[in-house]
Amino acid sequence: MLSRWSASFTVTKGKSSTQEATGQAVSTAHPPTGKRLKKTPEKKTGNKDCKADIAFLIDGSFNIGQRRFNLQKNFVGKVALMLGIGTEGPHVGLVQASEHPKIEFYLKNFTSAKDVLFAIKEVGFRGGNSNTGKALKHTAQKFFTVDAGVRKGIPKVVVVFIDGWPSDDIEEAGIVAREFGVNVFIVSVAKPIPEELGMVQDVTFVDKAVCRNNGFFSYHMPNWFGTTKYESLWYRSCAVMNK
Repeated sequence: MLSRWSASFTVTKGKSSTQEATGQAVSTAHPPTGKRLKKTPEKKTGNKDCKADIAFLIDGSFNIGQRRFNLQKNFVGKVALMLGIGTEGPHVGLVQASEHPKIEFYLKNFTSAKDVLFAIKEVGFRGGNSNTGKALKHTAQKFFTVDAGVRKGIPKVVVVFIDGWPSDDIEEAGIVAREFGVNVFIVSVAKPIPEELGMVQDVTFVDKAVCRNNGFFSYHMPNWFGTTKYESLWYRSCAVMNK
């Protein structure tokens, strides 16, 4: 077998002292370019029935702490998965509320659920006061912009997570958000116990911050566990255009 293969080649002398092999076999391989060819990522259109630009405003204050902060990220990640993120579906971004708000990533940064999940996992805990009002105002003014990926004619939604209560005034921030055309959802977790009520500026902060005080735009959870809670929040986030 080896002799048959080698017999198909002849050795000829070139102009230089080196010898080169010629034969019947012709290589079809492309010459090396020095760069590895990258596979073009497949773009998924996503859930077209849930076409919205959504900001998750998570609680990164000392109220929630590191452990519950990680539970919150896990919860938000599961909601993001259920939305059906894609080029023609919902786009999401993330803002963290603490002493000073921080935009972790914008709407334009990721258009696949896999990338969004990875980005959420990489978000670090900031700590500080729970200045949710300041963060909500910042989100309405700085996050929902054309340069940041907002799409024309698509509903703008901010889902605000509050573990406990905010340290600042959230009612004014809700007014600012509505002026910018942003629909505000409030997800409250672990309401303050009677001994803590004295530290709460306004116990009706949820009703005053949401875009409509009809019960649809506010949602309370006793903790961060439970699969049925993902479904309810997913449904409400997608149904905002019909409300």
